[in-house]
Amino acid sequence: MIQSDQLFKPRVAVPVSLVAVLVFSGWLSSLQGDYPGDDSLIHLRCAHNFAEYGNVSFNPGEKSFSTTSPLWNVIVGSVARVTNAQKSAMRGLSDKVALLVLALAAVAMLLLSHTLYERWLPLATVLFLLDPYVTATVHGAMEQTLFIALGAFGFALAVRGGDGSRKALVGAAVVFALQYTARPEALAFAGATVIHLWWRRRLYASLLFGASFVAALVPVLVLLHHYLDSAVPLSLLMKTHDAHGWRPFSATGSSYRILVLLIQVYAIPLVVLSALIVLQGRHRGREYLQQSTLPILIIVLLGGTYLGFLKENAVSSRYLVHFMPFVYLLIAGLLQRIGRPGLTATVATSLALYLVAINLVAAPKRVARGLQLEPERIELGIWLSENTPADTSVWTFDIGYIGFYSGRRIYDFNLVSSDGYDVSDALNRRRGKLDMARTVRSSGIRFLIWGPRNLPDLPMELLFTSRHEREAGRRSIYRILYDGDEGGIGQAEPASSRTP
Repeated sequence: MIQSDQLFKPRVAVPVSLVAVLVFSGWLSSLQGDYPGDDSLIHLRCAHNFAEYGNVSFNPGEKSFSTTSPLWNVIVGSVARVTNAQKSAMRGLSDKVALLVLALAAVAMLLLSHTLYERWLPLATVLFLLDPYVTATVHGAMEQTLFIALGAFGFALAVRGGDGSRKALVGAAVVFALQYTARPEALAFAGATVIHLWWRRRLYASLLFGASFVAALVPVLVLLHHYLDSAVPLSLLMKTHDAHGWRPFSATGSSYRILVLLIQVYAIPLVVLSALIVLQGRHRGREYLQQSTLPILIIVLLGGTYLGFLKENAVSSRYLVHFMPFVYLLIAGLLQRIGRPGLTATVATSLALYLVAINLVAAPKRVARGLQLEPERIELGIWLSENTPADTSVWTFDIGYIGFYSGRRIYDFNLVSSDGYDVSDALNRRRGKLDMARTVRSSGIRFLIWGPRNLPDLPMELLFTSRHEREAGRRSIYRILYDGDEGGIGQAEPASSRTP
């Protein structure tokens, strides 16, 4: 039992305070409504399939490259299997797992701060827990905090390895290979480690780490290809590819959007970091730079890659979580070196209040966005569940909510594979060169969800139109007519010539 007079001792006050901030962070996440993004339900369906059938895929019994984070799906699915959770309870279960992983990520960040700067720096962890993009990923039970936990722990081992521990170097390589199954951007963490070791003139250490990482990654890639039909998640490639291919900055609108999202939340922390660098002074900055190489490298590598190659505006905010929390480590490390308690208290309090305020401002907007998008998807999914055969197949643009609530086989030709369909078709779909009518027909898909305009040239029967109107109008469910159906192919007027 902790006595009241012991609460103010650092060994007790720091962990108690961090637990309190963790609980507060969970509360901030809970303010963001009942509807996370569509990708959250993609993860949830993959996790449910793992719990029920033992395969990490979007459709039961199929290989699927629809997930960027098989490790996250395995973790949530394993917890669901152990607890015998029903499908209806999996959303709440995934939220609890996300909060637990957030706690592990906070511990990993705290450990990394001590490894880098030889002191426990709880400020970095507190700011990480209050980051509004972090609370958004926890609300959606996404994989970002798992990715950060593994990355921070791997960096801590890499620093120890650079100081002479071979076991730590091998351990870091294994951790980054495992992190690849959380997100393939783990390659940036491994690359930052190699650059860090070379910069410190640890040639042998860099070679040992590189060889260990390759040795650990090869079986991971083999397993991913065997179970998911793709060693690199195709869904990530789709987000970095457009009509111009993988050329940097070819989607200038997305690059601009990433900068806007970055400035909206991180302008003040970046200004504070810049001011502290100036206050530190050049003559005392060399040692700090040596200590901070890994955080700086991951910020530059991932930030630059996303700015240049990411083509999806909708996912930009949560991708910032992969590298921007390391800014908090840089700020905490600089404050520790400057050694002014008053300045540290002022900066810490100001940044914490700022991040809390951003959370509170963003929460109503996230609630409104969920109410605008998700009831329609749920309505379509429930209608499919109640009015179509259990083994039927459906094509739709957004697969998360519709797939989870319908329980049907769902395809979208960007994320979910089907017979006779491969990566080249997905890339053509991204370029706008895929013949949708031909591909849907050749895949044997029975139902189609589409808006009121630009319907594919297929014989179809209108079955249901959503009551929820979106900016592009109400979407409808169509039954695709094949030979042998009344009004089948060759007999019916194409749906594209009819008004839904």
